[in-house]
Amino acid sequence: MQTTTSPAPEDRQAFYDALMRILPLAPINKLYQPRDLVVRKGEASLEMPVLEQFFNGGHMVHGSTYFKGLDEAAWFAANSLADRFALATTSFTTYIVRAVRKGNLQVRARVISATPNLVVVEADMFNDGDVLVARGSGTFQPTQVPISVLLPPSSPPPGDSKP
Repeated sequence: MQTTTSPAPEDRQAFYDALMRILPLAPINKLYQPRDLVVRKGEASLEMPVLEQFFNGGHMVHGSTYFKGLDEAAWFAANSLADRFALATTSFTTYIVRAVRKGNLQVRARVISATPNLVVVEADMFNDGDVLVARGSGTFQPTQVPISVLLPPSSPPPGDSKP
C-alpha cells in the first residue's frame, strides 16, 4: 500500500494525526463514544465506554458494540497504509468470548497482510482487567474516494505534512 517514494516519517506521522482527528467527526461515534485513538503504521488502538444503552435484553453489551469497536480500530489500522484512496471494510468476522456489563473496552488492531487491493486486519478487545472479550478479523479494499476527502480541513494528505 506504500507509494513508490516513501514519505518521510514526519510526513506519515502528520497523516496518522490527521486520521485520528476523523474519529469524532463520524455521526455514529456520538452514540458509541470511542476515544483515545492511536494510529501508527499498520496499527491502531482505541477505547470505548460500556454504556447501559448498549445492553441487550440480558443486560450485557450487545454484539453490535463488540463489532463497532473491533471494526473501528481495524479500519484505522488499514487506512494507516492508505496512500491515495480510502479503504472500506468489505468483510468482518467477530468472535465474542466473554460478556461485558461495565467498564471500558480497549481495542488493539494490526495489519497482518497488505497488498495494493486487499488489507487483512486482526483486532482484539479487552475489558478493564485486560482480559480478552472479543476478537475480530476483517478485509479492507480501496474505494474510489480519495483519502484526503476524509481528512479534517487543514490536514495533510499522506506524504505531505504541509498545511
